[in-house]
Amino acid sequence: MSNTSLPPPITAAMKEQARRQPGRKLFVVDPEFGVDQQVPGWGVRGGFPVTDTGDIDVHGWHPNPAYRPGPRTLGWPTPDTAADRALELVSAGYAPQQTLRNALTTSDAQLHILTDEQGTLIVLGGTRNTCLLACYTSPARIPDGVRTTTLPAPFILQSARERALDAIVLNPDCTPSLVLPTRAPAPESDLMRTP
Repeated sequence: MSNTSLPPPITAAMKEQARRQPGRKLFVVDPEFGVDQQVPGWGVRGGFPVTDTGDIDVHGWHPNPAYRPGPRTLGWPTPDTAADRALELVSAGYAPQQTLRNALTTSDAQLHILTDEQGTLIVLGGTRNTCLLACYTSPARIPDGVRTTTLPAPFILQSARERALDAIVLNPDCTPSLVLPTRAPAPESDLMRTP
């Protein structure tokens, strides 16, 4: 992960943009946003002043204290599935929490559940006597030597609720990882980042 308060490398495209806007400020946007997308304030990494002659003042970098680094800036792996993508966007603060639940309830969404040698699902004990089910959002996230079985995500979510499991831990051994409560949570607090 890069230190996002440090100035980014100056690219040829940045120099060209500075030449077209002398005396203004050159803002650096997180790569999560496309050229034609509207960028929220938290999507701006910071800015450089541009001199009256159109040169970037490399010593005048001002980081944006409200900046939220996106998944690629954080160095997270490229997502393989829609559930992976939703998980990373929610974890980075780039999408509302419901985005992940929506991705997991589509008919083609699958999760890979932790099992033992006999194929029995493993229920983990969490803090405060909680019961957790460990799942991975794609085969690429499963560590070597870990056994899993693949099931439809909607089935897993429903079964976990019916069996009174407290939460599903998504991608417990890698980043990003989230704990998804199975009980009916408040609409905007249904996901918690893992430490």
